[in-house]
Amino acid sequence: DMSLKCFVQEIGVIRSKLDEEDCSTWKLLADAHFKAGMLYKIMKDTEEAIEHLSKALDYTKRYSNEESHRLATITDALGMLYASKEEFEEAKKYYSSAYSIYEKVSRNDQITSDCVFRLSKVLEVLKSELTLDFYKESLRVQRVNVEKDDERVAEILFCLGRVCLTSGLHRDAVKYFEEALTLRKQLRKDSVDVADTYHHLGMAHDKLKEREKALIFFKESVRINKSNSDKNALYRVSLDMANCAAACSQFSLAIDSYNDCLMATDGLENRRHDADVLQRMGDIQLHKLRNFEDATKHFLDALEMCRASEHPDSNCDIDEHTTGSNEEEKSSTVLTLLYKTA
Repeated sequence: DMSLKCFVQEIGVIRSKLDEEDCSTWKLLADAHFKAGMLYKIMKDTEEAIEHLSKALDYTKRYSNEESHRLATITDALGMLYASKEEFEEAKKYYSSAYSIYEKVSRNDQITSDCVFRLSKVLEVLKSELTLDFYKESLRVQRVNVEKDDERVAEILFCLGRVCLTSGLHRDAVKYFEEALTLRKQLRKDSVDVADTYHHLGMAHDKLKEREKALIFFKESVRINKSNSDKNALYRVSLDMANCAAACSQFSLAIDSYNDCLMATDGLENRRHDADVLQRMGDIQLHKLRNFEDATKHFLDALEMCRASEHPDSNCDIDEHTTGSNEEEKSSTVLTLLYKTA
């Protein structure tokens, strides 16, 4: 706080005592606003940080050439601030400006890898066709700067796999996820990241219809998520595993995995997805296993969940529930399945 007061006072003194049209004054003001902005950034006061860094950028542009390292530092910081506000178009603009300078003055430096990695993440959110190329460049520069592959390399490989997966490049996704998994297992065995990589590797094999392989990776992810008590991750991977198992006629495994989904949401206020899970379990019991008593139980439980979602408790946030015609439609579907079972 004391440092911040000094920087703000410095800005006031410069403006009151010196000629603001003089180049040397611009340098002083740029430096003072930069220091204040970076300190506000550390203190997580985003709006004040943006205000001061924007002024620092303006003054720096007045006296500096377009390839100034300080310009890159300021625009990079502004990119981070706008990304933290989820204003991704603005973040992209500033990151792109920073990267264009870093690429010219320090193409193979660590700071360039960091900047292009942040830019890649924003491009991924914006679904840009350039995302893959920028992640690859980030990987190249990162590997130039480390003696052996580190956590950042593993993270970039994982991001490359994720982009390939969403782009339909499933074989490439498998390759990147396998590299990321090998590294992450070496660095942090049975961590959240390892579990997530197993999950995504399973998803990629599932897309390739290599479902036996997919199930192997899903099982590993489930094991780690259970040991880490990560309920959200456990729900997601168990659901994918159940659907995959059902697709290759491993119905008992599918039922067990759907039960893991229900266990993952046990004790949580928001259980809006349980009706879907119960309906799928009932469907397998009815059409595949011909176990009518269990099918009836699952459908009745699903119906109860649907009706609870139609009339959420007053204490619950309305956004936490799927309400209206969707829930009525689900209830109708479940009732139809109940009649079939009967």
